[in-house]
Amino acid sequence: MLLLAIKKIINNKILMLSLFAGILCAVIISCTIPMYSQAISHRMLITQLENYQDSTAVSPSSVIVSCPLSSFTRRDEESTNFDNFNFYNDYLNNNIFPGLYMPPLVKSTTLSCATMLAKDNRDKKLSNLNKVVLKATDTYENAVNIISGRMPSNNIDEKGCIEVIISRAVHISHKYVVGTTLDLAYNKEIFDVNSKESPLLSIKIVGIFDYIEDSYSPFIDKDAGIELYCDYNTYFDYIFKQKDLCSNVTWYYAGDFTQFNINNIDKTISTIKSLENNIKIWSLSGNTKTIIPPIEQYVTYYDNVQAVNILLILFYSPVFLLIIYFIFMISGFVVEKDKNEISMLTSRGASRKQILFLYFLQGGAILLISLIVAPLLSITLCNFLGASSGFLEFGQRAPIKVSLNISSIIFCLIASIISLLTMLIPVYNVSKIEIVEQKRKTSNKALSFIFLTIGAIISAVIAGYSYYNLVYQKEGVFTSNGGIQPLAYVFLICIFVFIALLLVIIYPLLIKFFFNLGKRKWNPAKYTAFSRMKNLATKERFIIIFLTLTVAIGSFASVCSRTLNYNIDNSLNYLYPCDIMADVKFYSVQENNNINRRFIYNDVEGIEATRVVTGNLPRISSRRGQSINDNVKMLAINPQEFNDIVQWDDSLFNECLNDLASDANCCIISRNVAQALQLNENDFINLKPDSSLKSRYVETYRIKKIVDTFPTYIAETKNLSGIKQDNYLIVVNVKSIDSIAPNQPYSVWMNTDKSINELKSLTIKLGINTENYEDKANIRLENIVNCSTEKHMGKINPLRQATNGSLTLGFICVIFICAIGFIIYWIISIKSRTLQIGTMRALGMSFSEISKMVLWEQILICIAPVILGILSGVCSGYLFAPLLQSAFDSMNQMPSYIFDFNYLDIIKLILFIIILVSVSIIAGIIMLKRIKSTTAIKLGEE
Repeated sequence: MLLLAIKKIINNKILMLSLFAGILCAVIISCTIPMYSQAISHRMLITQLENYQDSTAVSPSSVIVSCPLSSFTRRDEESTNFDNFNFYNDYLNNNIFPGLYMPPLVKSTTLSCATMLAKDNRDKKLSNLNKVVLKATDTYENAVNIISGRMPSNNIDEKGCIEVIISRAVHISHKYVVGTTLDLAYNKEIFDVNSKESPLLSIKIVGIFDYIEDSYSPFIDKDAGIELYCDYNTYFDYIFKQKDLCSNVTWYYAGDFTQFNINNIDKTISTIKSLENNIKIWSLSGNTKTIIPPIEQYVTYYDNVQAVNILLILFYSPVFLLIIYFIFMISGFVVEKDKNEISMLTSRGASRKQILFLYFLQGGAILLISLIVAPLLSITLCNFLGASSGFLEFGQRAPIKVSLNISSIIFCLIASIISLLTMLIPVYNVSKIEIVEQKRKTSNKALSFIFLTIGAIISAVIAGYSYYNLVYQKEGVFTSNGGIQPLAYVFLICIFVFIALLLVIIYPLLIKFFFNLGKRKWNPAKYTAFSRMKNLATKERFIIIFLTLTVAIGSFASVCSRTLNYNIDNSLNYLYPCDIMADVKFYSVQENNNINRRFIYNDVEGIEATRVVTGNLPRISSRRGQSINDNVKMLAINPQEFNDIVQWDDSLFNECLNDLASDANCCIISRNVAQALQLNENDFINLKPDSSLKSRYVETYRIKKIVDTFPTYIAETKNLSGIKQDNYLIVVNVKSIDSIAPNQPYSVWMNTDKSINELKSLTIKLGINTENYEDKANIRLENIVNCSTEKHMGKINPLRQATNGSLTLGFICVIFICAIGFIIYWIISIKSRTLQIGTMRALGMSFSEISKMVLWEQILICIAPVILGILSGVCSGYLFAPLLQSAFDSMNQMPSYIFDFNYLDIIKLILFIIILVSVSIIAGIIMLKRIKSTTAIKLGEE
């Protein structure tokens, strides 16, 4: 049986290679989904962590626990500081640090005593007793550079003197030199000549060091006082264990988050939660020296992985459907070719199981090769897609970290099983047809007109119902727990199935109509082509459905990707409409200084800025007494400056600014304000810019516009508990606010090439003189939003990259599969018509007329699927793209949804079809030249 299977593979080389290509594509796509989602989300995580580190100057993988040993609480009331240290040291080093799954950049433990008095033995009069802290860290490597003397040893001399080192700063400020000996005690009476008590410790300075500049230095507080560092083992065994003088401990760990093992993300989150809970138990939450990894950064990654996975599955579902259909079509061609042989085997007693097993061996061999090759190709493909910056667009990007995981293997196996079962379906259908029945069988009309019509109606009804629920019932694409609505898959698949079936139903009728119109005038070539195509055989139906689905899915991918990219960019410009936004804070030398908050940024070279007064907990109310006190966003602006700064082009927005500029007593409010206070345009509304002001500081405005959107305004957000809350907006002219409350807090919106650090230093340097005082007030920028960075983060959002990458890959796959399927169809079609073409040649039909006949057949097969495929792909993309807004947080704040259609993508697709048809014509002409009239005679005799 195995030898027979191998022989059949060799005899059907072209079809088997095509089948291999289809199965390989199915397995590659299945393998790519989890691999690519994990890789793209990992890159996003690294970028997020790097930005977090840049903005906070704290490593997101750092753990710093610094506290008195008395902070640790245990059930054992008799436990000492030493026991507590050992217990929690084991907890951190054996559970927390390894549980982050990052290789350590630094890992240290620092022990320190309480502040003691130090008597310099060179000072006989006790005139200068310094407060010192004796410390030890378990690693000085790559942390200090000895500039004089040496490192301390772990030996204690016969007098009990401990060797220590000091920093250059301590050496300079206190004149301590190498060789200086100090006695340490908690009170100065011990140093009195008549005291009978001995000092607690005696130390000797043996080295002076400089700190090595390293962001991961184990020295957390450098030169916070007079710090003396001894050998860690000496400190631990003698000072801590024997003397019990250690009172504070600092554990410091910083991992290399660029090498984060993303397969352990669940364990990492669990580890951080465990540490977070213990920090609360130890009452260290308010300790500024205690740092734990920001758990929200890692939870965001976990959520992104889930979202990317389901989005990839959603977008690949129609592509996978097309590939399965391709496998079914090619397998049908194989069975069609082997039908006589299968019937012969059945007539000679072969059972259905034996025939299925024979083809199972064929498919299994192809499948095995695919499973071996697919992971390697998937890794290469993921790296290729990692460079995507848009649909069919690639740029210079850092490589993504791709690795084979369990999910990829599972997806591969599932795709393999589905592909193999699909391949065996045509075999099962014909495995009981005997040779006599096969010879008598003239046609196989499995896809009857009634069956196709019923299928098209059912698909249309299901697609319509799905779209109604997703859009009009506002269920959206995502479920409440973050999954994909099953109806989203159903809608995508049914809409494409309906399109293909509709064409197969209508197209023969159209061809028959045109055939009847011109059959009396047409030449033999055109007559024969139309006559053949008006009665579509099974193979022709297959290729029409296949070609329609290919073009439709390709067009759908283009429309979805272009529309999403355009709207996300539009949304980012809406949320971040300038280069930098920051709150301006004033700090005076004297407290309670009534500072005149003068705006200085317009006078600074290289900065275009505008003042946006935000008020202090503003309050809005109607004349009927209804009011809104919480979540009110007030924007008091200079309309002309605001228009020059804000990078937002919208006709309604420009109209609103013109209204504010022409009438300082009008305002713009959000729609939820109008609904809450039951107001309409031209009604009046009261605004108190500062809730702490007296009631007379209220301005009345006439409502000029009620809007749904305004740059930076988000109508609805979630609080810390995840509960949705409304946000309210009122926009007024800043002149009206300055007239009643001139010193209200404000933000600065600016466009500038200066960095944030330059702006900070420039602001503090400039300052202003207050009107009432001669002292200078410091101006500082706080809550700075770097809009350029935020826009960049939006562009590399993993959902966006996954969407672009998956749609690009889907487009490439359908093009590849289409090329193979189309060429294979024409090769098989011409080969199966050798007798017919040979007979035509024998009856006197010229080669040019036969070539024209084949050309007309190709045109008739291609023109309708291409036109309908493009139209249906664009329409389905238009319908479906808005549903994906729920996949992107920024898209929920979109000012308006704009459909984007790129004609170049469609032109590329049409050019591809033209090239494909041209290749098929060339291949067909070559094959036609080889068919002679004698061939028909030989085949007729057989």
